[in-house]
Amino acid sequence: MVAYIFAFIDRHVLNLLIEPIKAAYHLSDTQVSLVQGFAFGLFLSLAALPIGRLVDTRKRTRVLATGIGVWSLAAAACGLAVSFPAFVTARIMVSAGEATMTPTAMSLIGDRFPPERMGIATAIYALGLHIGSGLALLLGAFAISHLSALQIALPWGRALHGWQLVFVALGLPGLLVAAWAASLREPTRGAYAAAPLPPVSLRDSIDFLVGKGRAMILINLAVAFALMASYGIAAWLPSFFIRHHGWSAVMVGQAYGPAVIVSGVVGVLLAGFGGDALVRRGVADGRLKIMAAGALIAAPFAALAPLLEAPGLGLIAFAAANLAVAVAAGSGPALLQEIAPAHMRGVSHAVALLTVNVLALGLGPSVVALVTDHVIGNELLVGRSLAVVPPIMLVVASVIALCARAPLRRYRQTAARL
Repeated sequence: MVAYIFAFIDRHVLNLLIEPIKAAYHLSDTQVSLVQGFAFGLFLSLAALPIGRLVDTRKRTRVLATGIGVWSLAAAACGLAVSFPAFVTARIMVSAGEATMTPTAMSLIGDRFPPERMGIATAIYALGLHIGSGLALLLGAFAISHLSALQIALPWGRALHGWQLVFVALGLPGLLVAAWAASLREPTRGAYAAAPLPPVSLRDSIDFLVGKGRAMILINLAVAFALMASYGIAAWLPSFFIRHHGWSAVMVGQAYGPAVIVSGVVGVLLAGFGGDALVRRGVADGRLKIMAAGALIAAPFAALAPLLEAPGLGLIAFAAANLAVAVAAGSGPALLQEIAPAHMRGVSHAVALLTVNVLALGLGPSVVALVTDHVIGNELLVGRSLAVVPPIMLVVASVIALCARAPLRRYRQTAARL
């Protein structure tokens, strides 16, 4: 969870710095969204598959520690980039490092907790997403307020501006977390498996993914569409408040950061405790019902929030949407833990990471930006895009989650006969 917090600090602090980055590199909303989403999500997804294989066959704590070190150095390098291509390259390296996070974490968690506690165990890990996103706003606001006036001359003749120092200041501390992760004890693989686990080949992993594909694909798609809405809101909410309400980046970070943390933590814990409770009561598709309900409840709050002229009420509505999205997305990892064998969790969660990040991170911010630039045609009206695009994604997520119930039931019946 601590490592996940640092991952999302390094990932989401960019959202608070969109306006100075656009000015420095002369970018449009669509161009900056590609850095926020598509390029980042694409390379994170491509890196996840080979990393998932490493997770299933190598020492997981070492894989995780290496990834944390890579993304921390790359996040700091974003502040040292002398051109937009260099900045994009640094962001790609951040994504490659972060690709180690979820496959490694889910494999480790699966060997530390029994199945009946998997919901709350994965929920505690998922808290890192919401705490990290909120801290990115809070720490970013603090860093901006204290560093924005600074300029540091670099040896190659350029000045390092305040917004660039924010990347350096928030990226480098992750190296301490990398050292900590390297010291963690590696648990026994398959500690809660019913039988000893045989060595897993690449063909075994492919056969499993193909054979159990329908249930996994639908679960991954439901989570992806829920998080597509979440990433779209997270990417453009600061700019919306800056452009529409005249707030500063510091004001946005200080106001919305705590709301993200509190609403996200509550939502994820509700998903974890609620899902475990339904499983103990014998409700086989209980986690899917929670997922569908969370996404559907989030949609009207997401639609209403950008239309409220009182910024305080708008923040409350955005926080309510974030809470319900956290309930929906927080149900996904525990479902995948139930489906995936212990020695294939790395690859299974890598596939989930690919699906979620290509759609959610890759398209969430960009679809909002494309609607703003090419449908509405006025970047000052980004709120209208936020009122339309994320709610549609949330309704789609709810429908997909309900469609996954029958394939999941068939999978469990097949597994029981085996």
